[in-house]
Amino acid sequence: MSLIGKTLNQRFYILKSLARGGMGHTYLAEDRLFQARHNCVVKHLDPVRENLPYLDKIKELFDREADTLAKLSLYSNNLIPKLIDRFQEAGELYLVQEFIDGVALSAELTPGKKFDQIATIQLLIQVLTPLQYCHNEGLIHRDLKPDNIMRRRQTGELVLIDFGLVKDMGAGSITRKSYGGTPGYAPEEQQYGLPEPASDVYAVGKIAIQALTGIQPTELRRNPATLEWDWREYCNVTDDFAVVLNRSIQLLASRRYQNAAEVLAAVTLVNGASRPPADTPPPQPAVPARPRFTFQTAKLEIVTPTKIVTKKEIISKPGFFGFKKQVEVEKQVQVEQPPQIKITNSSGEAEYFTEKLGNGIDLEMVYIPAGSFMMGSNEEDNEKPIHRVTLPPFCMGRYTITQQQYQIIMGENPSRFKGDNRPVETVIWDNAIDFCQKLSKLTGKQYTLPSESQWEYACRAGTTTPFCFGETITPDLVNYNGNYTYGKAPKGKYREQTTDVGSFPPNAFGLYDLHGNVWEWCLDTWHENYNGAPTDGSAWIENDNDYHRLRGGSWNFNPDGCRSAYRFRYTRVIQYGNVGFRVVCPLPPGFP
Repeated sequence: MSLIGKTLNQRFYILKSLARGGMGHTYLAEDRLFQARHNCVVKHLDPVRENLPYLDKIKELFDREADTLAKLSLYSNNLIPKLIDRFQEAGELYLVQEFIDGVALSAELTPGKKFDQIATIQLLIQVLTPLQYCHNEGLIHRDLKPDNIMRRRQTGELVLIDFGLVKDMGAGSITRKSYGGTPGYAPEEQQYGLPEPASDVYAVGKIAIQALTGIQPTELRRNPATLEWDWREYCNVTDDFAVVLNRSIQLLASRRYQNAAEVLAAVTLVNGASRPPADTPPPQPAVPARPRFTFQTAKLEIVTPTKIVTKKEIISKPGFFGFKKQVEVEKQVQVEQPPQIKITNSSGEAEYFTEKLGNGIDLEMVYIPAGSFMMGSNEEDNEKPIHRVTLPPFCMGRYTITQQQYQIIMGENPSRFKGDNRPVETVIWDNAIDFCQKLSKLTGKQYTLPSESQWEYACRAGTTTPFCFGETITPDLVNYNGNYTYGKAPKGKYREQTTDVGSFPPNAFGLYDLHGNVWEWCLDTWHENYNGAPTDGSAWIENDNDYHRLRGGSWNFNPDGCRSAYRFRYTRVIQYGNVGFRVVCPLPPGFP
């Protein structure tokens, strides 16, 4: 019986079916416990008829899976879906996991598309890291393949999924026919019902070869003389990397690396890096502190001065025979003067790292600490309801992407207002995404556009006022249309064009030009308000929505549009001389 349209545990509303296997049914659901709703995955223990004699064993493994996922969630760094809940209702068992908003790796590993060695090594490290956690817990995934590896839309991290009842991990077989895995990725011992951690290693090796060659694993052939897989002629890799991959996909499991930790160590050695075991804390660096830069930020206050003036008044005073008489007296009063803008400066310091893009052009990425903030405002309906968002740490561009940075990555400069250090503009959303993908390939890191909540959190930098500088802004602090005002601020200069990045003071995080200059693309698609918005810093995306979010205002917009909470939208293909972007990425090694 389908559960679609039902609410389980007075919390999880079933939206649609995702998959059905021999021991369970998986659904996409909406977690309605909090005002800000989230999607999640609900697994219903619903074994098919042939498994009914094994029901007690299935229930035991169901509980074991929930316990294991709960434990893995504590230290897997979001690389394995979190366990949200498990419960029994009307005699039925349910397990609820985090929904991974992203795309499967299979969408990237398309026939004919090849990764280079550097990109493949980065892919391997991302897959082997969570797999190592599993193997340390005595867990065998048994169905590693690109469809079961998701890339988070927000961060670009790879996440192992499908730890369900159908792909049982643990001791013994509980069905009449052991699960043999997916052809091309499963080794022979697994097809005979004898999986071990080295079986997962084999699957990872085949995924890496698929990435390098652009060839589906089922299309590769073994050399009849050596029983080795023929794949090297289809790609260009170093001999030491080829040795690692060939050992991973040996016919006999005893000749392979025996677990993810062993192959991860070999891969990182090829990559010129070392990695501590997953069950020991990383050593503290004995090198100088991470790079920092200092800056002067600004705080704007509206000051209303007063002065003492003498005023004459006519008052009544008692006279003779009870009559009152009018008398002129002088009285000193305090009178408010026209409001004045007071700007004070204070010193700040931020950690950062630098990407070398080539030709002496750098990209500076600033460390943004983890934290919570109240997102939104009551000024516009689409900024409601105000809600708390808690974000992990990340890194964000110190400036919006400049024209010289865009030129060296994309080979063109579409900007209307030319200048190497001016922000690139007239950029459609798709081009900004393309830039992020090319930058990721160049650097080996996962660059994306910021989510709306990442952007607002970074813009506010701990403030709760309409602007990071205070209750209002002036053209001395922000490049906007100075013919318009906000609050008690006076009119000011209207420059009618972009300015070089960094021409105005940064906020308390050391980020420049988050107010004004150019609108900045975000990952999120348009939503009328924040009802149902994520509260974990992730992007809110509907794939059939061509409208994407813009933040920050621009050189030709009024100051209200520059507010930290202001939300704007354009279609993904709009081209205006007031639209640019900046990038974010997960923390690189060495950051807290």
